[in-house]
Amino acid sequence: MALASLLEQLTVKANAGLRANLDAETQSELAQLISLLPELHGPLADHRTFAAMDVAMSALFATPPNIHLAVRIREKIQQHVRDGNSLGHSRVVTSGIAKVLLGLGALFIVVSLVSMALYQLYQDCTILPCGDPKAPGGEIILPIGVLLLGAVGGAVSIMTRVDKFSTMSRADPWVLFCTGFFKPIIGMSFAFLTFTLLNAKIISLASAQVGSSEFGYLSLALAFLAGFSERFAGDIAAKVGLLAAEPDGH
Repeated sequence: MALASLLEQLTVKANAGLRANLDAETQSELAQLISLLPELHGPLADHRTFAAMDVAMSALFATPPNIHLAVRIREKIQQHVRDGNSLGHSRVVTSGIAKVLLGLGALFIVVSLVSMALYQLYQDCTILPCGDPKAPGGEIILPIGVLLLGAVGGAVSIMTRVDKFSTMSRADPWVLFCTGFFKPIIGMSFAFLTFTLLNAKIISLASAQVGSSEFGYLSLALAFLAGFSERFAGDIAAKVGLLAAEPDGH
């Protein structure tokens, strides 16, 4: 018998049960069984599951109702839905974590392609003249490192909140995907802003001189923090705003 026909029979039986004079406990158990019907799709929709659901409903409609049997069957079906066996396989794909990780993976592919293209332009002397002594000295390497550390900080920030995304399987998938894709990009932006402000000496958090190895390490550390914490980057932006609002000469 087709699964669609089995589902229709269960629906008809449930509607018939609703018209019966059921006590409150039986009605509550029937409601929980009916709430499982939308879950029975894809790998979850097999004859054994529908047969178990049919037996549980029949137990509820018996005289007197066999609530204990219905509860045991319903708990078994719920366990299959929650777990990762043949009945719960589809939840892996639809979990909030998977959607966020898909966004991170898409960003990794884009960044890899852009990095390879920029490296090829660099090798072909398109960005800097060949033989430029400043090229290997860090004027390009340090900003790239700052951007990468900002992206890593954003990715780490996402992974530290992975438990939060595990409970968001019913959220808009595009919102979760964009969270994984754009969070590292936002981290890169904040990291580069921090690096620019350090070079412009608008902010000074240490005695390191621009161009020194200490300045490089400081820039990379702050880049990670800016990517990891929106609050850290927001504090820096607020400080710059206050400095810009001060009258000249003060």
